[in-house]
Amino acid sequence: MRQSLVDFINNVIIFEYSLPNNTVDIPKTILSSHDDHCYRLSEDGDIADVIYHAIIDYAWEEHKIRSEDHQNLLAAAFDRKIRYQEEDSEKTQLKYGFYGEVLLCAILYAKYGARAIISKGTLYQPNAKRECPGYDAYHIIETANSMDLWFGEVKFHMNYTGAINSALKENGSFKLPSVLSAEYLQSEFYTIANRVSNVNDTSSRICQFLTDVECRPFNIVEEAQRYNMKLVYPIFLIYDHDNKSYDENIKKVVDYISSNYSATTISLGIDLSLFFILLPVKHTRNIKTTVLQWIREKKQLVL
Repeated sequence: MRQSLVDFINNVIIFEYSLPNNTVDIPKTILSSHDDHCYRLSEDGDIADVIYHAIIDYAWEEHKIRSEDHQNLLAAAFDRKIRYQEEDSEKTQLKYGFYGEVLLCAILYAKYGARAIISKGTLYQPNAKRECPGYDAYHIIETANSMDLWFGEVKFHMNYTGAINSALKENGSFKLPSVLSAEYLQSEFYTIANRVSNVNDTSSRICQFLTDVECRPFNIVEEAQRYNMKLVYPIFLIYDHDNKSYDENIKKVVDYISSNYSATTISLGIDLSLFFILLPVKHTRNIKTTVLQWIREKKQLVL
């Protein structure tokens, strides 16, 4: 991700505190195995600007961003890398998933240093005319001895309860045991391995691993132990605040999860760290309509 964009994101999205926080008397969620992280927007921060400028980083491989015209990449992204149909009604356009996924991509890199293994745009199928199934991000933090896989989930809703339930339920059932199962993770690695030629950093250990397993059967739990992999699963919730205090808008998320869900043991077979990233904003709908307006106007990128 471009340094100019990273700097911009860090100026717009501000870390407030982690949970549990004894000062404000808010625990972490009952589902979290790691501290939850709470963010706010700076006074003059425009999150629509973050989304609009981060679209190409979400949609394209790093070498394309370094070598190609950014305005052309942005225009082409809406043709083949992101679900966007000009003829769709605004009601449908407001339900697109790319707003939140772009923000997740941006915050994972800018705030945590987790780089995209592969862009989500690479996995998009234009003829399907729907969001890519699977995790909402495929990011990684590598060291000489370990690989932390940041495969996350994001929900960008007006109502915090809708965001929570959408992140945690599918067809009325609690979905974390399913999406955090070895079987699900295995299928996601099949998808990435099929696109190994599109991996951002060909010299990385994750690229070496994907190349190794591209043409042979493998068991992801066994490979994770061999490569010292860990799964980090951030659940990023962006939702409208209700004009009460910042702390109250954070606490109601924690309380709702505690009242409507139960702590559960995930049997994944590899190390797992799960936590929430919370960002209350003023008007989620206005943010999305602003991004849509800029897309229609073909607004020039400045970062």
